[in-house]
Amino acid sequence: METLVQSTLAAPEGDISFFALFWQAHFVVKVVMIGLLAASVWCWAIIGEKVILMGHTRRQMTREETMLW
Repeated sequence: METLVQSTLAAPEGDISFFALFWQAHFVVKVVMIGLLAASVWCWAIIGEKVILMGHTRRQMTREETMLW
């Protein structure tokens, strides 16, 4: 019984890198991970676009305010 417990609790022998775990995962898990990665890239693209838009709008408002005064 003791050897059974030790063998199940032993550390797995193999590569534990992200890519190795990805390639060993089930197809559904791979699809979900790729979907989450795509959603993350999409969200960061939207965030970057909004930051650029806010900077452009702030500069334009400053220019119009100086023209008003």
